Amino acid sequence: MKTLAGLGEFPFIEAIARSARGKGSRRGVVLGIGDDAARLRLRRDAIVTVDSLVEGVHFRRTWLEPAELGRRAFRVAVSDVAACGADARFVLLALAAPSSYPARNALALVRGLIDDAARAGAHLVGGNVCRSPVLSLAVTVVGEAGPRVLTRDSARIGDTVYVTGRLGGAAAAVRHLRRPPRTAASSEGRRRAPPLAPYTKPPVRLDVGRSLARLRAIGALIDVSDGLVQDLGHICERSGVSAEIDPRAVPVARGASLEDALFGGDDYELLFTARPGAASERGVDEALVAGKCRAIPIGRIVEPRDAKVVSSTDGRALVGGYAHFSKGRRP
Repeated sequence: MKTLAGLGEFPFIEAIARSARGKGSRRGVVLGIGDDAARLRLRRDAIVTVDSLVEGVHFRRTWLEPAELGRRAFRVAVSDVAACGADARFVLLALAAPSSYPARNALALVRGLIDDAARAGAHLVGGNVCRSPVLSLAVTVVGEAGPRVLTRDSARIGDTVYVTGRLGGAAAAVRHLRRPPRTAASSEGRRRAPPLAPYTKPPVRLDVGRSLARLRAIGALIDVSDGLVQDLGHICERSGVSAEIDPRAVPVARGASLEDALFGGDDYELLFTARPGAASERGVDEALVAGKCRAIPIGRIVEPRDAKVVSSTDGRALVGGYAHFSKGRRP
């Protein structure tokens, strides 16, 4: 089996370039892979974000096939573009891998990213490859702003809090994946195993983000990456408010617990606020049709309190979620 060391850096880069050239629209790409930097053209403001997946921190190799890992890396990064209500246009990948990593796996990984980006309307235009003790992917997505860019700082007192999809599925999947192989493979383990798709194939909510951005009734928006409670706390912090949510209203994914849904993260659903009223509710419902998903009202924005997020059922403060540089749930 040929490794990256056997293939070599520049043949690997050329193989990536061939894959990128043969996939998806090149609209706006003046100069792509093959030079010192890409030259790109946008009609409106650029929306730029970067995210990374590091072996031993975000995943283990046994959890995903190489193409699945590439796909997940793109989806994790593009979620921030969706949260701004923007289009995804260009992608850059910085890939670090051990010299012993199989070349066919590395190419499958990159092609998985390229294929998924193309389906979202984005094109791989550059990046970097290097040797590393562990596998790591840093993905930069360049988006193009729509008529309105959604941010975290626009929640207002009285807004209804909504979340798309169901939460907690990714956290439940990770917990199952971390179990010892013998336990996970047992008949009881298989019977109780949650679906793995919420982790291996996060949703892409670009259509939803764009549709919501067209509504004047929408306030703040964020993607759920580090947990519902923690990410809602980010909205509250930036907007100078607090939030009350009803835990009983939070949509919980199959195989997950309420704790997973509140604090687990890795869901990449959209969490947003909207001005109250029947017209606003109708607008939200209509906006979600394009994204083929639904949004559930789970609470409201209230005057600032000591706690950013509280339970409306008993008034207790809700605190938790994932944070790097502290003990967390990930590998």
